[in-house]
Amino acid sequence: MASDRDGSMSSALVLLALAMLLQLIVSFFGVGSSLSYVILLQTVCFLIPALFYLWRFPSNERVFSLRLLRRWFLVFSFVAGLALNGVVSILTAWLERWIPPFGYVLETRAFLLELFVAERPCEWISILFVGAVFVGFCEEVLFRGAIMAPFERRMSPGAANGIVATLFALVHLDPWSFPGIFALGLFFGRVRLRSGSCWPAVAAHAGANVGGIFLMNREIDLLDSGCMILLSSGLVFVFLYRIFLGRRPCPARLAS
Repeated sequence: MASDRDGSMSSALVLLALAMLLQLIVSFFGVGSSLSYVILLQTVCFLIPALFYLWRFPSNERVFSLRLLRRWFLVFSFVAGLALNGVVSILTAWLERWIPPFGYVLETRAFLLELFVAERPCEWISILFVGAVFVGFCEEVLFRGAIMAPFERRMSPGAANGIVATLFALVHLDPWSFPGIFALGLFFGRVRLRSGSCWPAVAAHAGANVGGIFLMNREIDLLDSGCMILLSSGLVFVFLYRIFLGRRPCPARLAS
């Protein structure tokens, strides 16, 4: 039976509700469009609540132990996340052709384009660090670190992964991107469960965000180039998934 050092599913859901409330507050008072705003949003809404939760329930910190980390898994996770992003980007573009987005979704897309499109080569470093590495780290610390551990102790790994991936997709507040973000969330959780560490999930998230930033900057018509991107990205992802995830036993679940 889980102790008071482990946290509960209800406490994890309270943590998520707090993160979403902070996200709405910071977004409401946010002014301008800069990378510093993204850092503020991610730190206040995701990183600080997650670190407080991990401090309050210290047994969950074990998923960040470097002893559980296999370094080759970081490389695999990054490349697989990059490839999977190509697949979900095409599927999202096809969905948007049949049901065009509107309202705040279009405003959010325009905001992201203004933030993450590099006008000069020197801007790539800051954009990739903030948009890929920092965002991936903050969101994975919250979802696959703090929130997933209590669910994993109280239900099957697959069910815990599905619930956390759903919550992860809902937080992004984009109905058109929900299927793609849900698929990415499932993969991030799968990597976390197989490796026993949150760091490969951070690498996979960073890889997926690198792919998204690249597509925004290249101005690629996803519908015209969709078949080639879908085929190449899908083959790379399926190959890596089968080699590194499909044949390895899942490590022991977190001890209760």
